[in-house]
Amino acid sequence: MTTSRHSALKFLLLLMMVLLSIIWSYLPRVNHTDLMALRLDSLSKSLHESSLTADEQRLTGLNKVRKWIYSGDGISWVVVTAEGKSGKSKLHDPTYCLLGAGWQLFSKNKLFFEHGDATVLDLRKETDLRQCAYMYFNGRTAYSSSFRYWIDTAIHNLTLGLSGPEVEMIMLYPSRNLSLDEWDQCSMKLLPLLINPD
Repeated sequence: MTTSRHSALKFLLLLMMVLLSIIWSYLPRVNHTDLMALRLDSLSKSLHESSLTADEQRLTGLNKVRKWIYSGDGISWVVVTAEGKSGKSKLHDPTYCLLGAGWQLFSKNKLFFEHGDATVLDLRKETDLRQCAYMYFNGRTAYSSSFRYWIDTAIHNLTLGLSGPEVEMIMLYPSRNLSLDEWDQCSMKLLPLLINPD
């Protein structure tokens, strides 16, 4: 094969890939109901929706975000859900944004529960101590692996949504710092309410 034919073949292949990617972006996708919003709205006796603080808006970027306050067992919880589909920035491990906002990470633990796992972060900013947990939810299970999120998102996009709903990220943090035993109690009570796939 001559050099000119080889170059022409490369150009045609590149042109086909560009055209296919443009066409792909206009193909109709399966539109799933916002399962998390429905689930949280059904818990309205113990949850109420709230607006994001300036810090939360900065951390969540351009994603579709909703925030609720949950009260139970003497602890108020902030629950933030984010979807990657409506913004230019995709969901990612929130640790990077928290570190960029000036928090120092001094502990990272896995929290396991019936329908998956979450990651609990212990953070410090000057004299302020804060804990938060995050997980991704694909409509069936919860997990805190960013790699698995990328795989689920790729499958969702390649199947035009036929594989299931868009993966959401759930972040929650308590009104006060908790011991690991108290986080375990949270995993028994609050987390199943948020992600129970039934």
